[in-house]
Amino acid sequence: MGVIAVAAEVVVVIAIAIDLAITFVNTVLRVLGGNSLVWAQDASSISLNIIAFVGGAAFFRRGGGLAFTLLVDRLSSAWRPAVDAVGLWLVIFCAFGVLFPFREYVVGVAQRQLPILNINEASKLCGLSPSVLRIWEVRYGWPAPKRKPNGYRAYNLAQVEE
Repeated sequence: MGVIAVAAEVVVVIAIAIDLAITFVNTVLRVLGGNSLVWAQDASSISLNIIAFVGGAAFFRRGGGLAFTLLVDRLSSAWRPAVDAVGLWLVIFCAFGVLFPFREYVVGVAQRQLPILNINEASKLCGLSPSVLRIWEVRYGWPAPKRKPNGYRAYNLAQVEE
């Protein structure tokens, strides 16, 4: 791998570390003191652009993972599967760690967006008959439920609340 490719991956890893540090410090300041870093959003936008544009090319060139794969490539074949597994579990752990404080929000969004109600359940919640919902869908294009593979209508809570 060329010097420029390695340099690009190092720049991306540094940008990721800077973005994580800024986000962490800004969050702690907001929670503890009610203040935040004025420049945090701008710095985060710059680092995310570096990650996306420089890192995207490296990611597609290598076929996955940036500096982590550079590390894995340098390991002996006996260690590679274990380090790959640790890396995958670390990503999963970080994703859950980031989302955990906002679990009520995530669950609320999922419940509102996922098509989980059939026409009978939706009609009971909104106080209209199923035939009225079908007629309005044909006449006015509203509500526009998604369809399940069997063709049945699938409403989400946001549609019912409208």
